[in-house]
Amino acid sequence: MEALGLSGKMLITQIVNFAILLGVLWLLLYKPILNALKQRQEKIRESLAQADSMRQEARNTEQQFEQELQKARKEGQEIIARAQEMAEKTRQEILEQSRQEAQQLVEKAKEEIDYDRKQAMAELQKQVANLSLLVTQKVVGEALDASTHHRLVQEFIAEAGELQ
Repeated sequence: MEALGLSGKMLITQIVNFAILLGVLWLLLYKPILNALKQRQEKIRESLAQADSMRQEARNTEQQFEQELQKARKEGQEIIARAQEMAEKTRQEILEQSRQEAQQLVEKAKEEIDYDRKQAMAELQKQVANLSLLVTQKVVGEALDASTHHRLVQEFIAEAGELQ
């Protein structure tokens, strides 16, 4: 080895120095660097776990929001349905009330027409009786007594009633 320019003592000394340097570096640098790398790796793992946890929480919150939104929509539709039902019920009540009022007006009008017809018939009978009395007086030429007059009017009214 001496031909290569190396002495055996020097080689052993350099190997020992290298081993000591390696041991010192191992103790002073490598272990702290490994510990720092392990701590960093643990922080990254914790951060990833926390991010997953937050992502899952966000999903849960989103699902809860969607459920509440669906519930609100359903409640809104139910409120609209009830309002439409109430409006239809009110419309039916108003229509029924209008029909009843119209029927009452028709009945009242019929009663008034019937009353007016009866009044007109009574007036007509009265005028016919008076006319018949005048005609009878002119034909007979004398005034009739009350009982004869009354009997003739009743007979005429009965005959006029049969003609209807």
